[in-house]
Amino acid sequence: MNKMPTKKPRKPQETYPPEGERRRFPRHPWVIPAEIRTPGHGTFQGALLNMGRGGAMVESGETIPRGDRLSFRIEAPEDPSGELVFHGTTVWQSPGGNGRSRHGVVLPEDQRGSYQRFRRACELTGAKTTARVLDLPFLEVTPGMVEPKALATIKRDLSCSLNCIPLKLRGDRLMVAMSAPDDSRAIKKLELFGRCRIEPVVATPSSIRSALAQCLGVRFVSTVGDGSGMPRIYRYRPNRQARIVAIVSCVPGFGAKHLAENVAVTLRAEGSRVLLADLDGESAVLSEGISGVATQHCDWLMVTLSSDTRSFFLDWAIRADETLVLVSPKRWQNGCVYADALFSRFVEVHKDRWVLGDDLCPRQRVLTLSVVCGVLSDTQEGFKSFSRMDARIHRELDMREPGFDIDLHYVGGVVDDGKNLQKAQKAGVPLTEFRPRSPASQCLTHIARSLLRPTPARDPRVPVNRSLLTRLLG
Repeated sequence: MNKMPTKKPRKPQETYPPEGERRRFPRHPWVIPAEIRTPGHGTFQGALLNMGRGGAMVESGETIPRGDRLSFRIEAPEDPSGELVFHGTTVWQSPGGNGRSRHGVVLPEDQRGSYQRFRRACELTGAKTTARVLDLPFLEVTPGMVEPKALATIKRDLSCSLNCIPLKLRGDRLMVAMSAPDDSRAIKKLELFGRCRIEPVVATPSSIRSALAQCLGVRFVSTVGDGSGMPRIYRYRPNRQARIVAIVSCVPGFGAKHLAENVAVTLRAEGSRVLLADLDGESAVLSEGISGVATQHCDWLMVTLSSDTRSFFLDWAIRADETLVLVSPKRWQNGCVYADALFSRFVEVHKDRWVLGDDLCPRQRVLTLSVVCGVLSDTQEGFKSFSRMDARIHRELDMREPGFDIDLHYVGGVVDDGKNLQKAQKAGVPLTEFRPRSPASQCLTHIARSLLRPTPARDPRVPVNRSLLTRLLG
């Protein structure tokens, strides 16, 4: 029986955010002129660098001691009052460039209404600026503007994922309200699925989401992005039973599709309905209808993704319920590079949710990855490769973002069986059906059955039973 390698216990995480923690606020690069007022220093000019529902960061030429109360006023042309005033308490101070200082400010609970007005003003300003730059009309979308015939032209999943809503259909021309009308790829998708010419108009993201919720009866569980300069990713997840598993291979010659097919065989033998979706190429057309199909016809949705670090593939990995990363003893560094890119995208996406006031529970701040090690000479080699990968990732990523963490789990390893794998590929059947008693097939079956159990109950040790002839021949 293979023994799992001993691992040093990690120190328990401190309560977040700790006292004096500098990154207790989301940091999005806004630079808005502000008039700052303190009891001891009077009134002076500064800048608002970022702001969330719980705090802000300001920059000024004056040094404000920690614990002092201050207020800052910013101009908001889109707000009825024309300006917004916030007050709070400084919790940290650090020197900036050119003799200026930066200060972290905690905002009290009674500032929530002012923050919503600020968010609304920024959203309107960003949308109107986009309309002016692109020379497009600007609309405040309401459900009464949406024609049922136009709404039926575009699928619900596509409208929700692109955060757009069709308004009018005249012949072959479809007017669509979009928060990102400069996204040529999104317009091409709409033209492909709607089979008509798209005439975009600019609208605020919140008005589009509100119209989608009322016209289509959907509920946005997780939304990211709220205006100019932020990632425009609107994740729509319907009420479904299917569990989405994304599989990413960082090993040449042992692809994600091979692992997905063999895992699907075992899951189907256990009585589950499995749907395979190959997105290893940039098959954006397939991805739009997956959620609806999975909801009605399957229990598992296995999505194979490329290890490319473009946002299209990374967003799918973040969206999945579980992400399997396939590495090997010689290619475990590739897994570290992919985990680094995925963690950076994960932090970027969730910070923007935090900036917009979405409350994140501790579990939502942890990126969980499941690791499968392939092309092994023996199963013990997989534990060694995983230990190296886990140590490197935690050493490089743990302290990069104090508010977020990455957690790796080892699912199991797959021993090298190149001859049978090539024969199975020529026969056009998965390895677990072609040679069900081979060591590699036993490993793949063990991994598939592990997916049926919760993560704490999984055992990565694979009990490989070799035949007598195989043991004699070494």
